[in-house]
Amino acid sequence: MTTTRTIALALLWGGLNALAVAAPTLPADDDTVVARLPARVASPSDRRTDFADPGRALRIARGYLEAARAQGDARFAGLAMGALQAWRQPQRDPLGVVVMQATVAQHMHDFERAADLLQVAVARDPGDAQAWLTLATVRRVQGRLDASDTACARLAAAGQPAYGTACLADNRALRGDTGAARAAFQRLLAGSHDAALSAWLRVGLAQACELAGETSAAEAHYRHALALAPTPFARLALADLLLDARRPVEAESVLRGMPANDAVLLRRAIAARALGGDDAAELARQIGERFDAAAARGDGGSHLREQARHALELRGDADAARRLARRNFERQREPADWLILARANAALGDHDGQRRLVATMTDMGVRDVRVDALY
Repeated sequence: MTTTRTIALALLWGGLNALAVAAPTLPADDDTVVARLPARVASPSDRRTDFADPGRALRIARGYLEAARAQGDARFAGLAMGALQAWRQPQRDPLGVVVMQATVAQHMHDFERAADLLQVAVARDPGDAQAWLTLATVRRVQGRLDASDTACARLAAAGQPAYGTACLADNRALRGDTGAARAAFQRLLAGSHDAALSAWLRVGLAQACELAGETSAAEAHYRHALALAPTPFARLALADLLLDARRPVEAESVLRGMPANDAVLLRRAIAARALGGDDAAELARQIGERFDAAAARGDGGSHLREQARHALELRGDADAARRLARRNFERQREPADWLILARANAALGDHDGQRRLVATMTDMGVRDVRVDALY
């Protein structure tokens, strides 16, 4: 059975998908990416192997996926999937391989394939907590909260009651029941003696507060989480909150020292623009070139949310931002996804578009007071 510690780390790092990847989604300079790859990923022997041994293939695929998350380059996720290509029968393949294939598919925004693989995995082993956790996350990203609830409950039944409860609390917050969600997180925090788990619970609390429009409380929880475990996801989330609050100096401070991947570079460019910094134009140019390069490689689709934000906040092209945000919202429906679409609609004065978005959110069973304020 997957250990509590392992799941905690998966949740903390899995949150990167919400902000950048997918999104989990985040590249470094094209001139330096290869040099930064871990030795285990780039070694010639790894590239020559036929990956016939599942343990070896999993190790190499995991290394490539870590590189994809750190660098934000979808090519590394493709290499991770390639390391597992010897197995094409999920009903019989090693379960670890099936779950890893699903995890890579999730990273590449192929959510339906990820869900299909995970459904096979949990049917074969209903006690696989990691598979249930990933399935709950995938269904949440798709905006399918009832299906996510089911996976959360099965996660608890698989021997991880704390994570199952937190998983359900996340979904309650998305439905607008933020008071109950925060109470659940607080109860879990009272019983937690693990820094990584507590940090993740604090992030859940912060997100629930943001959905309720309680910015000060959200900031406090993010900062508390960072004091426990300074994960990239929490730092990016706090930077976004500060940028929305028109506090670019503090946002810039939160981002300082982070790898210059797409998510970080975009936020640095937005902060620099707000500050009128000498580097604002150069940062905007760099992030624009990266998105153009990703599109030329054919992997620009995994950056649609970030591209929409770039168009709206740096290029001042609300029409392009709305177009990109709509495309993104067709397959990825998290708070950041509907928020960028709502902001693009508002910038254009598109009241019909805003009504359609709110109607879709109502059908999904979700609510966000930040969208309500723009409606």
